[in-house]
Amino acid sequence: MVKNPAPRLKEALALRRQGRHDQAEALLRKALIVRPDDAEVLYQLALLKADAGAFSEAHFFATSALEADSAMASAHALIGRVQAETGSPDAALASYDRALAIAPHDAEVHFGRGVALQRTGRLTEALDSFAAALTAAPGQAEVWCAHGNMLFALRRFDEALRSFDQGLKHMPGVALLHFNRANTLSELGRLTEALAAYDRALALEPGNIDMRNNRGNTRLEAGDAVGAADDFRRMIAAAPGDARGYNGFGQTLQNQGSYAEAARQYERAVALEPAFADAHHNLALVRLSQRDFSGAWPEYEHRCAPGGYRNSMRKQLPSVELFERLPRWGGPGTTVSGPVGIWCEQGIGDQVLFSTLLPELVTTGVPFVYEVDQRLLPACQRAFPECHFVALADPPAAALQTAGAALFAGSLPGLFRPSVASFARQPRQVLRAAPERVAYYRDQLGA
Repeated sequence: MVKNPAPRLKEALALRRQGRHDQAEALLRKALIVRPDDAEVLYQLALLKADAGAFSEAHFFATSALEADSAMASAHALIGRVQAETGSPDAALASYDRALAIAPHDAEVHFGRGVALQRTGRLTEALDSFAAALTAAPGQAEVWCAHGNMLFALRRFDEALRSFDQGLKHMPGVALLHFNRANTLSELGRLTEALAAYDRALALEPGNIDMRNNRGNTRLEAGDAVGAADDFRRMIAAAPGDARGYNGFGQTLQNQGSYAEAARQYERAVALEPAFADAHHNLALVRLSQRDFSGAWPEYEHRCAPGGYRNSMRKQLPSVELFERLPRWGGPGTTVSGPVGIWCEQGIGDQVLFSTLLPELVTTGVPFVYEVDQRLLPACQRAFPECHFVALADPPAAALQTAGAALFAGSLPGLFRPSVASFARQPRQVLRAAPERVAYYRDQLGA
């Protein structure tokens, strides 16, 4: 019997690098028979289990490693990783802090701590951890990607671009760095450079569906519908179960005026992924262009769903979150416990358009609080003196936040314009300028 487990450990590490994990585990377990308290062997077993997603066993072996050697920073860090993966971020951070107390310059520990901080939404602190990891190990592509992605998430796009560029100086052949750089250039509106970066990423990983999807979207934004269509066709051929390919292809068809075929592509996308908010929204727009109002309005409601246009509904996302706490108003005949809050969305031109539905909203007899841009407030109050209007603000007026039910103004057409025939009720004008101001400017122009 071999008394020293070191040769087996070395062989097990080689097998792990080759991806032969079962054989590596078998050797490590044999090594433990000889020395059941060998911290390094216990740690390597914990690492194998964590990589396999067997987190309970990983935690057991890592804890056993620490019982053998309490100063083993890598074991503390691995426990932190397991805790983060299993939904205990605060405990994970405490474990990483213990690891850093032992090994303050360990890049892997700083990186893991950054991932845990990212999962708790503490992005600025996560960025600091990734920066510390880069100081310790500037040649790791994974760390450069994480550092740049944090800057991207914080909308510090110029800094993110510099981070990805620095990473590429160390590792020019890493496709993910080129891809992240392309995404950042696209966000900055530098579309030609973004497309060149996507090309480099795809040259390194031609089968990467995410890269092809983003290049297709950027080509579409740059006005190259033909090139975009080629990317989305390739996506569909390579990954027929990925709804994004059909959604993107639908957009290229819609841009070229092929509305019926575009609608069919969007329908395929939502059939594959019923929660795909962008595809629902695109389907709504193409049906609206075909005057299929009854089919369009239910799809249009998906603009408020996570993953769609939710983050653009208001200038400040916390206002959208306040809206989401309230029950939705289902229209006339729906029982509510208080006034209905009609929340503002989109620009002042759309608000003027939605105001043409106010006469029908009034005739329902339902009490409501209606939010409009401050500039439209006097005109709305003159036109409907018996109604309650509030000025657009973030956070919204208290009357909106405490309403019995809520609806975004863009949802009113779905209640009152279900068909082409219903547009016969559309008033030509609702809001009017103040008479005294009209008289004043007539005199001025006449003079």
